[in-house]
Amino acid sequence: MKLKLSLFIGLIFIALIYCNESPNESYTKNDSEKNSLKVTYIAQSGVFVESGSAKVLIDAVFKSDPRWNYPAPSNADLSKMESGTSPFENVSLYFVTHAHIDHFDAISLEKSLNNTPSAKLVTTPNVYNIMKQWCSNFDKIKERVFAPSLNHKESLDTTINNISIHITHLRHHRNLHWPEDVYSFLIDMNDNRILHAGGSTGYFLDEYEQVRYDTMNIDVAILYHHFLSEENTPGRAVIKDYIKPSHILIGHKDNNSNSFMENLKTKFIDEFPNMNVFTETGESWTY
Repeated sequence: MKLKLSLFIGLIFIALIYCNESPNESYTKNDSEKNSLKVTYIAQSGVFVESGSAKVLIDAVFKSDPRWNYPAPSNADLSKMESGTSPFENVSLYFVTHAHIDHFDAISLEKSLNNTPSAKLVTTPNVYNIMKQWCSNFDKIKERVFAPSLNHKESLDTTINNISIHITHLRHHRNLHWPEDVYSFLIDMNDNRILHAGGSTGYFLDEYEQVRYDTMNIDVAILYHHFLSEENTPGRAVIKDYIKPSHILIGHKDNNSNSFMENLKTKFIDEFPNMNVFTETGESWTY
């Protein structure tokens, strides 16, 4: 009888522990159970992300333009993205954070969607409208474009092609009234969470105080170099207190040299030992 009572009490104790497990604890997997996450730099803040069989391209399908001086994808990479050929075959999702020419090209992106028929595009209403205007066969792809209308600091959770996404409307750089929507994307790929903050620079602390990415177990954060290079802004505090990623990749290289990016890393590596910077197209990191 005593043995049965002890077993019964033990089972109740285990059940209580399980039921009181926090959401973050239940979300987090042992690292050995995760697929690895590979991030490859394309150009500017554009990246190619792979985990298991899942592939996404973020702010990567665009062209050079003489009006702005920024690094663009090579002709070879752009051709492969447009045609959906290796390594960009079977891309699940394309993401565009905002409607600037160093983040997307409407006609190139239309080609990419046509050649990866199962893929979808997640973006802003501005990008949707530009594509509607410039794409010759937009009606054929419009059902595969998800462009929710969000107010500033508003967030939305959704799942598309088996990938969970947390979308938030943030401001671009220092502009209080930027005329275009800027969305950040927190993307869950096989229990790896990658944040791409788009054109946000961490300048507006109130945004991150509300969103609280620090509660979301972010594995990799891809951030604009202004989070670090503009030292009289709250960018560094935002990273440490309101994002708290396991790893950081600093991008949006603009017209800065590789030495500028490397100097940023040298300057702040003691403060952020988990940081790397974008310099050369094709470099990659595996987590």
